[in-house]
Amino acid sequence: MRKYIYILVCFVSATSVFCQKSISDIIKKIPLSTCYSADLSPSDTIVDIKNGYYEISSAYDKTKITLIEAALFKNTDSTATIAVSGLKADEQCSFHHIYFYEYNWKTDNIKPIADKDVLPEFNLKMFFKKSSVKKTLLPYLKAIQKAYLTDSAGIDDVLDEIYSYRFLIPRSGTTLMINLDICDYIPTNVVGIKPADWKIVETDFKKITLRYDKKKKRFFVSSN
Repeated sequence: MRKYIYILVCFVSATSVFCQKSISDIIKKIPLSTCYSADLSPSDTIVDIKNGYYEISSAYDKTKITLIEAALFKNTDSTATIAVSGLKADEQCSFHHIYFYEYNWKTDNIKPIADKDVLPEFNLKMFFKKSSVKKTLLPYLKAIQKAYLTDSAGIDDVLDEIYSYRFLIPRSGTTLMINLDICDYIPTNVVGIKPADWKIVETDFKKITLRYDKKKKRFFVSSN
């Protein structure tokens, strides 16, 4: 049975009761079925109207797996930016993809936003400053080249195979964290990597914090 948790806040004045369109109303305008592709059935939904947060999850083998997360970031004009993170999966690994939309409170219309119009520039190198991941993977490079990639592949190509970006949607607030999803296809199926070395690969990187500017309607890398 699918469970729903609703947290509803309306603003009451002496003469009227006014409730803006909430995240639960807005989310219906987004084709969520195209935002995730994991072979799991949704079982639980959380709708936090006060904080503009929406979540769909699945209970798999007694473990909660989040399929969809969405959050609303209000702007100074009559719009809001909606960030939606969806779980994807292919034959090798699972990963997450981020989608952005702009909702107009006045017209009740929604439109997709290109990543470049709302996100700052970033790359994998930013996650590995002062990290030992590259040094740890270097002894395995030739074996990975031979068994999986090409002779011209470098460590950065290996990182591209292992890591993908995951945007952590906030339950409250206006910061967006970027973490890394990890695909273990190479150590599981291609080249044996020592557990101690793989632990470094799984943990020795930083997260990037983005702050939202509601006037400019885009995220910036936080200096903190």
